Amino acid sequence: MGGNGHAHSADMSGVLAMRPDWYDQARCVGSNPELFFPHGENNGRSKEFLNEDAMQQDTADKLCWGKDGTGECRARANCLAYALSNNENSGVWGGYTEVQLTEMLKSTRRKQHA
Repeated sequence: MGGNGHAHSADMSGVLAMRPDWYDQARCVGSNPELFFPHGENNGRSKEFLNEDAMQQDTADKLCWGKDGTGECRARANCLAYALSNNENSGVWGGYTEVQLTEMLKSTRRKQHA
C-alpha cells in the first residue's frame, strides 16, 4: 500500500481514510507502514534510494506475492488497480514498488495520449 507524494502515515488506515471493501482482506493490514514507506526521498538513483527500493521489493515479494510461502495476498489485484486509478506512486501497492508504479503510470499516460 502507499500514498500520494511521500506521506508517511501512522498506520495504513490513515492512508486509506475511505477504505475500499477489499482493504480488510489485505495481508498488510496491521503491518508497520515503514515497510511500505521507507524514509528518504526518491531524488535519483542514490545508494540510499536503491537500498530503499530493494527493501520495498522484499516487502512486496513477501506480503503481496507470498514469496515467503504464505501465498499471494487476496487483495493484491484490487490494491494495484486502486493505486493505478488513483495515481499512487509512493510506497508499495499491489506488489509493486515506487519505481515500478511510476513506470506503469508513465506508460498508461503515454498510451492515453497516443
